[in-house]
Amino acid sequence: MACLVTTHYMDEAEYADRLAFIYNGKLVATGSPSELKTSYGRKLYQLSGLPPHQAMDSLSGLSPECQLSPFGNSLHLSCSPEIELTPLVRSRLPGKDYSLVPIEPGLEDVFASLIKG
Repeated sequence: MACLVTTHYMDEAEYADRLAFIYNGKLVATGSPSELKTSYGRKLYQLSGLPPHQAMDSLSGLSPECQLSPFGNSLHLSCSPEIELTPLVRSRLPGKDYSLVPIEPGLEDVFASLIKG
């Protein structure tokens, strides 16, 4: 038996056996939640301790291989694996008190990377 459910909430999607991401009417990815997260292929960091809009302003144009996404009271930064992100962030936020830690991607991070190209 199959059951089709649609949701915009990625925490709900975590419970599905199989997912299909659709954006602008086009199928962009399919797979189980773990398959989709494994296919992410980027380094992901969470920056906290600064207002997300302030951090985004300071880090805009950081590198063409990096993406910035607000995530609650923090910011998720994803880059291609060969980019060393910590020194780039440090150069843009000198003297600021913040935390930059590597994290595992969630489904929201996967979807954002798929639609941002």
